[in-house]
Amino acid sequence: MTPKEKAKYLFDMFYNISGNHPAAKKSCRICVDEITLNTIKNINPKNDRVDEIKYWQEVKQEIEIL
Repeated sequence: MTPKEKAKYLFDMFYNISGNHPAAKKSCRICVDEITLNTIKNINPKNDRVDEIKYWQEVKQEIEIL
C-alpha cells in the first residue's frame, strides 16, 4: 500500500468512528506517531528499519493533505 493509500485508509477508519474531519486527522497523526516511535525503538544493527520510518513519515505527510 502506498503512503497515500495508507493515509486515506487510516483517515476513513477514524472518520467513520468520529464523523469529524479534524478529529479523524488528529487520530491518524497520533496513530502514525505511535507506530513511528515503536519502529524507532526496535532499530538495532541487525535490523535497519529506516525505510519503514520513512514510509510512515510519508503517510503522515499525506494525512496533512486530506
